[in-house]
Amino acid sequence: MGKNRVRSFLGVVFTVVLCACPVNTLQFPVMVPGQIAGAFGQGASALPYLVYSKTDLKKIDEACKTTSIGVSLEDTYRAAYGKKLEDVLPSGETGQAFHTMQEASLYLQKVLKDKGEPRAGDYIFTSLNTAGDKGYILLAVVRRPRQAITVTDKYEQGPQRNLTPKDLRFFRAYQYDTDKNRLDGIVDWAGIPNDCLSSQSAQAILLTITANKILGRETKEGYWSAEELWAGGHYLKVMDAQDEKTCVACGYKDGFFSR
Repeated sequence: MGKNRVRSFLGVVFTVVLCACPVNTLQFPVMVPGQIAGAFGQGASALPYLVYSKTDLKKIDEACKTTSIGVSLEDTYRAAYGKKLEDVLPSGETGQAFHTMQEASLYLQKVLKDKGEPRAGDYIFTSLNTAGDKGYILLAVVRRPRQAITVTDKYEQGPQRNLTPKDLRFFRAYQYDTDKNRLDGIVDWAGIPNDCLSSQSAQAILLTITANKILGRETKEGYWSAEELWAGGHYLKVMDAQDEKTCVACGYKDGFFSR
């Protein structure tokens, strides 16, 4: 594997690359409460619609509180950032944006602990950034009940590694350890345009969606096959299939994704 290829895998470990994303820039109408509830039910794949529709944080928070959504944006700002949502509106920026999956996971765990999740530390964000230069990241939230793992990266084909949450490589999805024991259970996953993670307000929406999925004990199938496609350079297939389903769940006729 060439040096550039290795670097593309490592980039996901060290940072979320926030570059301009080549999506259709069509502006979607602001979401109404029913659409917001549908987006939260769909999971992380709906994040672009909440971002591109420019639905403001107050409206999203109100929808959380008036529907069956358990964790609100207000909960996330209080638990993750130590701020009152009303004090940071309308931008939602507090100077506490995450830049790695390690940081994102710590914020998520704060929200889960605040909601009484006894195993909050088992849940982490992972990402694969091989399409980062194309404007997309493959994101997953996994349940990993072990804080020390021994793995071999199947894409880098490198040496066996012993990892803990102190290691940024820990925040990659691993289906099995070196002894072939199953490691990660996938809660949710999605291909995400980089610009949908570039602001703290968008990140807060993702944290809120994810916390609801975890506390609802939900899971999503299909990650490992999508990861293989993504790592092989076929991110377009993953994004196309995802967006076809998600736009309908969010109440839009057409999706944002355009090849």
